[in-house]
Order: sequence, then structure tokens, then C-alpha cells
Amino acid sequence: MILNKTRLGLDAFDKAFGGVYFGRAALVCGAAGSGKSLLCAQFVSKVLQTGERVCVMGDRSLDEFFLNLRDLGTDPSAVMESRQLLALSCAGLGSANPSAQRADPTSPGSMAPLPFPAALNELRQLSEDENLKFFIFHCVLPWVAVLPTSELEERVGSFISLLESLDVTAILTLPEPASEAASKLRSVLTEHCAAALHISPGANGPGRTVSVTRYRGAESGAIPAKYAVEIVRGRGFVSASGQVSSGLASGAGFGGGAPSDGNRNSIGSSPRRKFHSLLSQSLPEAPQAPATPQPASLAPKPQPRPKHFRTLVQSSPQPLPEKPANVPPPALDPVEPPPPRLDPPAAAPAPNPAQGAPARHRFSAVIK
Repeated sequence: MILNKTRLGLDAFDKAFGGVYFGRAALVCGAAGSGKSLLCAQFVSKVLQTGERVCVMGDRSLDEFFLNLRDLGTDPSAVMESRQLLALSCAGLGSANPSAQRADPTSPGSMAPLPFPAALNELRQLSEDENLKFFIFHCVLPWVAVLPTSELEERVGSFISLLESLDVTAILTLPEPASEAASKLRSVLTEHCAAALHISPGANGPGRTVSVTRYRGAESGAIPAKYAVEIVRGRGFVSASGQVSSGLASGAGFGGGAPSDGNRNSIGSSPRRKFHSLLSQSLPEAPQAPATPQPASLAPKPQPRPKHFRTLVQSSPQPLPEKPANVPPPALDPVEPPPPRLDPPAAAPAPNPAQGAPARHRFSAVIK
């Protein structure tokens, strides 16, 4: 069995490991300004060049990501208009019971976690409706950050298990930990992701150091690996003059596809955990009607926009139709008023608490 991979866009990493695994998650951690947005933009550019579609989900403004994408030669407005790129936001959405689940207040960019399992259901629906196999979670804190830390294992495991069940290739970005709880979150995420990278900014200039702290299936002694990279305008991350240090020989058994023993779980050094406690609470999926065959002469209709998500950039508004010439309204026959009602109207039924509040959209458009 050959495990397929896709290039991350980081030359040193792709040359040594062949890229990231299809259908698995990769973690990118680093301080503010280290280049996480740039690396995400490079990955998106690679995906778009293959003709695939990708979704970028942010917890804040995605302005920096779009600037990097434009600098790499991709027009964000054009790819979003063609729906090759979906840019969505979950900013401003917290738990239905904030006292029960709290994000780490000392972690940069933290926010209240999204309510489970509703957020997982909407993410699953989005992936299926739009047929999306590539996701960028920039950053992943709203999906996995929760206190107390004893719940991190279950929260992270449920989120990663959902991505793997959807066969989604995902890049998760995480800020540099600023507390003990945030450090534990990074450790748990690193354990569950197929690959984990850390970007360290240089003392001055555009130099960076990329450390590969985890790569499932790597030989003993190959991890950690460090690479010296630089940021070049119009090209993004490029390899510097030399490699900092590495325990992995270039391309040693990690080409475009790495052989395994036929079991997908073999790429993980630790056994796969099963997380059913949260995913079992997911709402039942609505039955889908069989697709009606279309004549070959007709062009396929564009997919409808997902109900629970809105794109970042809306299409230009259509001009309003011209008002018709002043036409006098038609004469209406007089209507006799209804006779007075003798019996008092029946009282409105009391609301049933068991029915709960109506569903509300949990994701809104990013406002730049």
C-alpha cells in the first residue's frame, strides 16, 4: 500500500518527507510574525494549482493570509468568485454555556470554544455539501481549546477523528503557548496529528528555522529535524544557504509516497484512539434524495452555498430593476368589515421547554 501525500510548499520539508499525508492533519505552531499565515498561503497555492478546492477557516481577520496569497501570485477575489477557495470565519461564537467550557485566557488569540457537537455537525455538512477535502484552520483554538485541561484529550480526539472520517487533509495553526494549559494543548495536538512543525523567527532579517517535531512513520532518530529557511517576496519560504541540523537524510524513504504494511494506522507510532463520546451525540443526518440524472448537453449547475456558512467576499450586488411608469393602482371593491367576534380568542399554547431554542448560524462572514 502506498500512502499518498501532498506537498506542503516548504521545499526542505517536502524534499525530506514528501509532503503531508492525504486525509490527515498537520500542526504548524509558531509565535506571532513567525510566518504561519505565509506557510498556509503557500499550501493553498499548491492545492489550487492542482485544481482542487480548499476552505480556510479563521477565528479572526484573514487579511494577512490574503495579502500573502496575493504576493504569491494568486488573486484571492478571483479564486473566491470561482468558489475554488472558501474563506469562512467562526469569530464571535462561544459556548452556549460559557461557565462550563472556557478557553485559556492567557493564550494569544484565544476565544471561547465552539459548542460541540453542533460545530462538528456543521463542519461535516459543509465538507459533504461542498465536496471539500482540503481545510486550513487558522487558528485551531476555537475548535480545541477548553478548560479544564482534563477535557483536552477528548476534545482534540473528537475533532481529529471527525477530520479523518471525512478524509480531509487539514493544516492547523497554533500560537506559541503562553501558559501551562496552552503547552498541554500543543502536546495533545502534536500527539494526534500526523505531522507537527514549529517555526522560529530569526534574530533579525527574514531568516527562520523550521523544526519538524513529529512525523508519523519516520525512522528512529529522524525526528527532530531542523531546516534553515528564508522569506523571499513573491516566493514565500525558500531554503536558506544550508540546513541547520537534521537526523534525516534527504529523501530517505520519504518520497511522494511512503510504503507501509497495508494498514493505514501503521503510519502512527502510537495506537489509534477511538473517540465516540462526543461524536455519538451528533445529530442524525438527513436522508439525501437520489441525484436526478442530467442530460449530457447541459452544463452542470453550480453548487448552492452552504446554509450555515457565508463567504468572506460577497459578489457584487445586482442592479435593481427600473421602476415602471406611474400607473394608478386598480380600484378595489369595498370590503365589508367582518362581524365582531363574540368568543374570546384562544390563548396561545405555552412554549415547550423540551423543544429548545431554534437553531442559529454559528459561522459568519469575516469582516475586514
